Amino acid sequence: MSNDWVTVAEFANTVAADLAKAELDLEDIECELTGTYENQAIPAIGVMGPIRLLVHEADLPRARQILEDREAAREGEDEPL
Repeated sequence: MSNDWVTVAEFANTVAADLAKAELDLEDIECELTGTYENQAIPAIGVMGPIRLLVHEADLPRARQILEDREAAREGEDEPL
């Protein structure tokens, strides 16, 4: 990885991290996850550190907006009719 990668989000589990990465992939934002293998190495003790979703610094504002919109949409699904 080049040195212009920055953290856009952190997650406690790989499922949430993978879903967020998929959202950015769909929007053609290059991204990487770090910490996934370390956190799964000893599953009995749980997460040992955050899983970080990285994007290029130039993509950071757009990536944040996409993830915020995704979270707002998800929260709206939980509201009663």
